[in-house]
Amino acid sequence: PQTAADAAGKIKVGSNWIENSVYKVTLNADGDICSIVDKRVGRELVKEGEAIGLSVFSNNKSIRWPAWEIRKEVMDREPSKVNGQTVISCEYCGPVKAALRVERKYGESSFVQRIVLSNGAADDRIDIENEIDWQSRGSLLKASFPLAFDCSEASYDQGLGNVRRGNNTDIQYEVIAHQWADMTANDGSYGVTIMNDCKYGWDKPSDNTLRLTLLHTPFVEQFHSYQQSMDLGRHSFTYSIMGHSGELDPARADIESDKLNQRAIAAIAAKGARGARQVSLLASSNPAVRVKAVKKAVDGNGYIIRGYEQSGKGASAQISFLSTISSASVSNGIEEDMAEATFSGNSLTVDAKPFSLNTFRILCNESRQTAPAYTGLELPYNEVGISTDSFSAFGHVDKDWHSYAAELLPQTLNFRGVPYSFGRADFKNVVLCDGQKLALPEGTKTVHLLVASTGGEKTATFNAGTDVDAHVGCFSGFYRYNAWADIHEAEQHEGNVAYVGSHRHGAYTRNEAYVHTYMFYLDIPVAAGSNELTLPSDKEIVVFSATAE
Repeated sequence: PQTAADAAGKIKVGSNWIENSVYKVTLNADGDICSIVDKRVGRELVKEGEAIGLSVFSNNKSIRWPAWEIRKEVMDREPSKVNGQTVISCEYCGPVKAALRVERKYGESSFVQRIVLSNGAADDRIDIENEIDWQSRGSLLKASFPLAFDCSEASYDQGLGNVRRGNNTDIQYEVIAHQWADMTANDGSYGVTIMNDCKYGWDKPSDNTLRLTLLHTPFVEQFHSYQQSMDLGRHSFTYSIMGHSGELDPARADIESDKLNQRAIAAIAAKGARGARQVSLLASSNPAVRVKAVKKAVDGNGYIIRGYEQSGKGASAQISFLSTISSASVSNGIEEDMAEATFSGNSLTVDAKPFSLNTFRILCNESRQTAPAYTGLELPYNEVGISTDSFSAFGHVDKDWHSYAAELLPQTLNFRGVPYSFGRADFKNVVLCDGQKLALPEGTKTVHLLVASTGGEKTATFNAGTDVDAHVGCFSGFYRYNAWADIHEAEQHEGNVAYVGSHRHGAYTRNEAYVHTYMFYLDIPVAAGSNELTLPSDKEIVVFSATAE
């Protein structure tokens, strides 16, 4: 809640400008940002005579790899401005948020941008929200940020740390960054962090300019001609500008970009049982040691905490939890315990090397659980459905002699806490269903299955005391995809996917790249007193693994 008096004068909008307590942003007649004044230090951020705006590079030619390839000769051209039929208006102005709306055209493409400032929240962040209907074939779209200071090296977020790169060269000119890139003046007096919520390619053509790649529709002469319609259609994304005095603080850049990418959710809630207005699952005492993920352990035994050191200098921290820690261990990426970790009370001690990734398994006094008892069922394998490269010709999961790639499968797959084991590759290792009966351990309440259909999507009947009609998804192809102009409409199939393989094996072609394979999970309830599961009488239904609970 905020009174009108509290908000009065803190956020304002004019015909071509918007202002809050931190910034005043001014647009030119083209709808580009020609001025940003940081009122905290009285500093202009935009290079005189230039503007932050959208640039289109035409004849976006690709020689061989259009989906991945942006050529420097394209980026070195003088781009065209997006400035056709420009209309600037105030979309809204409330006590906590205001936005200028900019509508423009470029050829057949249309653009709507909102320049958004807030009052009382992310005041030091300028959000540029984009809604684009992109119809410009053979073109590359970038956002250009010409700044009012020189920076010989920009910093780029790598998710687990950051790297510094200079200006474009003939062989190094497109740099990946996850959630932010930063340009700080060579004298360290001031800098600008540019954050985004879904765009990851940047280039730096000069000491004062950074550019973010937004849309890439290549002109294709020969290979992969279908990719010349990439990115055509509607897009919605946001990038943000945040000024800072002094040198880059990577911890702050990470936190602020997380706020952009993981938007806060507002809710009205009753006061918690703890009587506190604020409760945190965990907290780090040092912002240089950030917790990147918290998840339940795959085997159900405690929680996995993954953090990293992001200053590049090394740091120590105490990570505190809501509950007292009963045990803690250093783990690896596949959740194997490697060594004991140091803890006391509800705090875990972390000594992190520069840019290091650190994983821990934590058990708290309030999180001890009894893991369910699972028993893998012996299956009457009758066909080779999983093969190695060397023996892909043996695969016969479907009538056209395809099989699943063994190199993509673990020996045991843990999914939703349930372990699934697979048969030996290149030998009979799947069941083509024909009414087989599987004996169940006494007391089984549920049978968990990994299945697929080689005859398209089907309904199959399983029986563990009662008939259960289950939807079984197709073993290969595309499970879902977005619309692709000139190629296909959007499509989504039913099914609970437990496994996706990035390629499949063929008897004659061996590895069939980008032809996906799937396994779907089914949970079949077992009626009281039943001691067997009857599989469907349909050889196009394939069972890969079965686990009794």
